Amino acid sequence: MAPTSQWDTAAAQGVLEGAGGEVLDVSGATLTYEARESYLNPSFLALPRGVDWRAGLIELANR
Repeated sequence: MAPTSQWDTAAAQGVLEGAGGEVLDVSGATLTYEARESYLNPSFLALPRGVDWRAGLIELANR
């Protein structure tokens, strides 16, 4: 719920993806770590890959 930085989430994202999950920005795209002005992450979702409620969660996150 607090701001997170790339170094807070990158390793955890690797573990989650290895276990069959995914980390997405609120538009539904995979959270990436390309060069940008700030190291702060945008809002994101961490969830199991391929769940049927994925689209509904992304819609809720954009309200």
